[in-house]
Amino acid sequence: MLLLRPKFLGFMALSGLLAPAPVGPADAEAERQQVLREGLALYEVERASWVSDDVLRAQPSLPLPPVTFLSYPTPDSVRTVFIAVAGNQPTVVLQVSYAKGQLQASQARARQTGRPLTEQEEKLFLVQQDVLKRRRKLTDNQSPAGTTYNVAVLDQGTAVKAYLLLGATTTGVVPLGADFCLTYGPDGKLQRTQKLHQSYVPLTPPPAGATVQASMHTHLPGFPGLITATDICTLLLYREALPPTHQRHVVLGAESASVFELETQELRAVPRQEFEQNATP
Repeated sequence: MLLLRPKFLGFMALSGLLAPAPVGPADAEAERQQVLREGLALYEVERASWVSDDVLRAQPSLPLPPVTFLSYPTPDSVRTVFIAVAGNQPTVVLQVSYAKGQLQASQARARQTGRPLTEQEEKLFLVQQDVLKRRRKLTDNQSPAGTTYNVAVLDQGTAVKAYLLLGATTTGVVPLGADFCLTYGPDGKLQRTQKLHQSYVPLTPPPAGATVQASMHTHLPGFPGLITATDICTLLLYREALPPTHQRHVVLGAESASVFELETQELRAVPRQEFEQNATP
């Protein structure tokens, strides 16, 4: 269950405990770093897709056939390509690029094109299409009310991770949970499917007049012990839907507590028992 509390007690007492120093064994620290890295990378490509869709809608002079789109980083930019398929031949019909750290519509560089996909784009596109085919079975062909499923793909060199995550179709909701991670090998074949959350755990607006400092949800045994990349991505994407006083989100795993700072994008992890002891007023 997700808790959105008017006041989350105990964070002042945790200020010393939640120092940036690594907590736990080296493999636990490596896991913390990896999930943060993947979460921020996922946010970057999803944010690029959001903004690029806005750019397209704002320019009626860019008529396009029915397309799909995907976003990915380059060494010095983030790129969204809109792909049309005619006669089983995918073609990039529009490319929108942003300098690193400049994911705003005002900074978009849009260019119409009719070029074939690059080798990397083709790899990501094929994975994306495979996930879309599997979506019906994974989700029972439905999504929670007020949401829809999106596919975001991260190229990790030796593997490709594809995330099937929720996007909100109504305002004021942060759509956490009910998501999946699919891992593909270098040959493009599916290696692993992981359900990241047991259920849908949306953050909803607090009662009028309440002051929210933090929110929290729990990962059940058998699910990721730390916050997930999709959690981090969604919290950042919908940051403006949260109250200005909302500073952090906590995920309680079976053994660890993850604390993600929304403003600084820092992730800290402590043993769950220590967290619960210090969070008790």
